[in-house]
Amino acid sequence: MQSDGKILTISSVGSPSDIRISRFTDTGVPDNTFGTNGVKVIDLAGSFDHANDLLVLGDDSILVAGNTRITTGSEFALLKLEPDGDLDPLFGGGDGWIATPVGYDFWGYGYSVDVQTDGKIVVGGEADGNNTGTTDNDFAVARYNANGTIDTTFGFDDPLNVDPAVKIGWTTQSLEPNPNEKIVAVWAMNDGTILAAGGTQTGLDPHFALARFLSTGFIDTSFATNGHTTVPAISNYADLPKDAVMQADGKVVIVGETLWDSGLSGRSDNDFGIARLNTDGSMDSTFAGDGTLAVDFNLAYDFGNGVAIDECGRAVVVGSTGDGIVAGTALDQFAIARISPDGTLDTTFGGDGKFTQSVGSVDDSLGSVAIQPSDNKIVASGISFHSSITQAGKPVVERLAGGGVCTQPVPQAPPADAAPPVEAAARIATPRHNRVHRAYRLLKVNGAATGENISEVQIALRQEVGGRCVWLKSSTGKQRRTRRRGSCSKSTWLKANGTTDWSYEFRRKLRRGSYRLYARVKLADGTVTDKFISGENSIRFTVR
Repeated sequence: MQSDGKILTISSVGSPSDIRISRFTDTGVPDNTFGTNGVKVIDLAGSFDHANDLLVLGDDSILVAGNTRITTGSEFALLKLEPDGDLDPLFGGGDGWIATPVGYDFWGYGYSVDVQTDGKIVVGGEADGNNTGTTDNDFAVARYNANGTIDTTFGFDDPLNVDPAVKIGWTTQSLEPNPNEKIVAVWAMNDGTILAAGGTQTGLDPHFALARFLSTGFIDTSFATNGHTTVPAISNYADLPKDAVMQADGKVVIVGETLWDSGLSGRSDNDFGIARLNTDGSMDSTFAGDGTLAVDFNLAYDFGNGVAIDECGRAVVVGSTGDGIVAGTALDQFAIARISPDGTLDTTFGGDGKFTQSVGSVDDSLGSVAIQPSDNKIVASGISFHSSITQAGKPVVERLAGGGVCTQPVPQAPPADAAPPVEAAARIATPRHNRVHRAYRLLKVNGAATGENISEVQIALRQEVGGRCVWLKSSTGKQRRTRRRGSCSKSTWLKANGTTDWSYEFRRKLRRGSYRLYARVKLADGTVTDKFISGENSIRFTVR
């Protein structure tokens, strides 16, 4: 929902499919100021374009995450729209979107999007995590700069080993030694870590899972057990995640479907499956006793597809319930459950905590839900089939009365952590990576430094000559070469002019050859930085 109460929905249309984004006014009619008659259809120049998640930013611009097939396989897709529905021409490659081949065999699907405090964009989903030619989809995360370009400070090293210092902007992580893992929701945390909820597989049985990644893209092994939690079986057999939400107190609620194994329980149907985990990744025993809950609508097949938390801390889960397909006709209907913070069904909703509704004459299913902040009304979107499940379904948006007295303590947000200190670092603006300079010209370099208590910026220049390191040293305003054989330790540093914005001019003209320029900061207590990142404070260039 946007700040003025207008409602946005995403879906696919056509064959091969394109992305469809619809906007409705707060009264439920199409908003004609958005796209064409309230609908924006986007073709990403490939076949089979899908939108899987939508995020409204503070200025009412819109991020959409999904996937597209440009040639073969499937790639992460990230779009940015302006508030009126036009693609942002300053985003991506200038056309408002970017497609990213994620995974080794490039079968990647983006399911969730969030934004860091520094404006960088995180997309979570699934992708092939091995390079063996077999399908083995794992948790996958890609990170983009605010302008829609891939963030090359994030993720794995270059898998082709062209340059070990080059990052590729994405990472995959196998939680368990089995295939079929994916992220359904991702959150960029204030401390720079990335929390991801989804599913994994132990043996033949799928389960809910929660994992945490470091800001570099690698799994955070200090979280839970080796970086992740696998949720115990909610019923007796298998649990398939569909959506997740983070409460105000940082706890995570994962929803989907839980399957009963007839061989173990005498039941073979599906129920809504719900699990809640603490901020450290452990199961929340204050929720339904063990952190998990199955909700049965008394029909054979119950599917939980979306979840939101209202202002009373209650989880609203939407999906469908039905008896299955009979003679080629599905008999599903909308299904909604509301769960109190303690994990019990909220009997002030529908009399028993559950609500069902038929809209079409054949098949109905809700896929996502949001809560109006002013009155706790429930806004749900889905699809309805009125003639046959083989015909195109019609998008549906409905609003239900929410409200109700908050009978239990509402989860509160934890005290805000102090903002992490800005890491002291000096970044080089010129010369750019691999830039070629003419010989016997004075070299001028400049950049910027971040952090506190910086006393000076220092730079060092190294020339590679016959396998040796030749460092340029300042002496009475000029540079003289200092040769070091063997280790190439940096012992020669030159003081730049300025700190926040710094510059330096090499007064000696450089000879032809390959050079690497380093920049570091010296703090007031005498300590200096010693971490050099290619393309930021360590740049290679050539003089010819």
